[in-house]
Amino acid sequence: MIRYKMYKLTAYIFGLWFVLCGYCTAFAQDKPSIMPPVQTENITNTGRMTGLPLPRFVSLKGGETNMRRGPSKTHAVIWTYKKAGLPVEIINEYDNWRKVRDMDGSEGWIHQMVISGR
Repeated sequence: MIRYKMYKLTAYIFGLWFVLCGYCTAFAQDKPSIMPPVQTENITNTGRMTGLPLPRFVSLKGGETNMRRGPSKTHAVIWTYKKAGLPVEIINEYDNWRKVRDMDGSEGWIHQMVISGR
């Protein structure tokens, strides 16, 4: 009975050793064989609604444009832009609303109808 337990313990230790050696050699290589390499090239973030790349730059269409705290007309107005053509950066999309960042770093939501792709 004691020999059986010794044999079982020895087999367990050798099995554990082989598994650990396999992991160590896999991580020592340039490309691990255990996990697939992470692809870092050609990864682009695109908007859910438009499929266009995010972030991207656009400009404001109208004379008065409201930037809101959230993506609906019930949210409070943070800024009112009075000049057309001001550049903003779209950083997120939700339905017909675009989360934008202006040149001062202020972020808020603007409706898509008052944004031009130019």
